[in-house]
Amino acid sequence: MAFSGDGAAFQDFVNLDEHLAVCGELRDAEILADAMNNINDSASSDEKGEQTKLAKKPISTSAQAMDHIEELRRFERLKSLHRLVHKVEEERVRNEHNLNNIAKLNEKFKDEDKNSPYYQV
Repeated sequence: MAFSGDGAAFQDFVNLDEHLAVCGELRDAEILADAMNNINDSASSDEKGEQTKLAKKPISTSAQAMDHIEELRRFERLKSLHRLVHKVEEERVRNEHNLNNIAKLNEKFKDEDKNSPYYQV
């Protein structure tokens, strides 16, 4: 099947971008260069001609970094505990329902004065 005029096959059209790179990994140097170019571009496009200044972030000490890591660990533990409490609550509700059914059955046997191999007074 050919397109009108150019003689290109349909399969050629479908496979046109087969070897096109659509994603890839960037190295740290490439990321940094891209970020610096973006800063320079925004500074040069500033209408007032002022250079854009980035807010300086304080450099964390290793102790501060460890505090943040410990805070993340506490958060993860709390999240795990929350999931566990939720599961236990669901199980409790299921078991409570089962216990209520057993108690009702027990009362029924007592009221009807029936003996069964599974129920003994």
